[in-house]
Amino acid sequence: SVGAGGVELDRTDFTHNTHPIVVSRIHADSLAAQRWERWEFLVNSPRGGEWTTSPKSAGALKELFTSWSGQESGFQYHEGLQLWLALSLNHMHRHNVYLHYAPRLEGPWDNVTLAEMQTPFDDIKNWLCYAPKWHVEFQRTSQELIFTVICTEIPWEWANNPSVYVPLFMNVSLDGGILQKMKNTPS
Repeated sequence: SVGAGGVELDRTDFTHNTHPIVVSRIHADSLAAQRWERWEFLVNSPRGGEWTTSPKSAGALKELFTSWSGQESGFQYHEGLQLWLALSLNHMHRHNVYLHYAPRLEGPWDNVTLAEMQTPFDDIKNWLCYAPKWHVEFQRTSQELIFTVICTEIPWEWANNPSVYVPLFMNVSLDGGILQKMKNTPS
């Protein structure tokens, strides 16, 4: 639904625990000034996608890909690979980290398993991992991805839990199979 409060997606597939991933943007000056009416959404169009501040309905939003979890993440362009990248987690399978990539923001998107979470964070009954974020500012080469994931012990006890919002840093090399698959992406 679309209203004064924004756009609400109601196309979550709870059977497969998947969520449509859409993208929005706002200029930093508008964000700082809290000019929410300048928030733009990527919507479907005959050309594949265009930006608008007023999508007519949630159905008009361009779904880039489907993820296994709701996302607190982002999209970034990797100059060396000439691909758009996004990270997601699979909450149904050990919190595996997936790298989604596309030659254009509008797609088509593909993905590859980037990393598997290690013990104890792979225990989906006792840990919730979320908010994967790529940190290009820490990279030493274009063939590595340094990213963070937040993992919080369940149940959440905000006052007594020192692990809430503490990032887990991961460094993954893109050489070998991951990079080869990404280079074979059609443009």
